[in-house]
Amino acid sequence: MFFTRQVQHGEKVGRKIGFPTLNFEVEDLPDQLEQGVYAAYASVEGNRHKGALYLGPKKGGDIVLELHLLDFDRQIYGQSVEVEVLDKIRDPQKFNSVEEMTSAIKKDVEEIRRAM
Repeated sequence: MFFTRQVQHGEKVGRKIGFPTLNFEVEDLPDQLEQGVYAAYASVEGNRHKGALYLGPKKGGDIVLELHLLDFDRQIYGQSVEVEVLDKIRDPQKFNSVEEMTSAIKKDVEEIRRAM
């Protein structure tokens, strides 16, 4: 499944914990995209990048759509990105600490690197 979104400013939490994300609007997503963490590819400026896509609640309950691109750390606010969603890695989880969340993201990224 594919969708295209424009990169928006987020709260920069991912950047602070070593996993910067591209943040997108959640409106009008494909119906088959359920909440969770997915392996994904993203086309940015003509280049294809591996990534970890998250659709789900953040602290406070708001639903977010974020994409951490592996080996990519540039700011591309306002640019359109085409995302190809692949396999679901896991359902959303609640974490008791930033460390617990960071550990889970590291495992997700390792699994995506192995699978793609």
